Amino acid sequence: MRRILAMDGHVAETANGGREALEKFENGKFDLVVLDLEMPGMRGDELALEIKKASPQQPVILLTAYGDMLNAMRECPPGVDRVFGKPIGFETVREALDVICAK
Repeated sequence: MRRILAMDGHVAETANGGREALEKFENGKFDLVVLDLEMPGMRGDELALEIKKASPQQPVILLTAYGDMLNAMRECPPGVDRVFGKPIGFETVREALDVICAK
């Protein structure tokens, strides 16, 4: 994901798990948060809720191998603005950024 974002001129910061990501979020400013569903320390859906508690307008994308299934069932976890299946390609990321950042 970091490489895909960099290819389009974005700066991306990574974390090695949910707790580290929450700490970085609390101490920084981000245009978009991209989470994996399965992360060490805290699941992505749990982290999304914590992020939205702190900043309700913060755009949050969730990546998961179950993304296509969740989208087919029209299910999106609370705190998540958009779900994408993995693997995710450059064009899908670009489309997601256009949709999320246009809000």
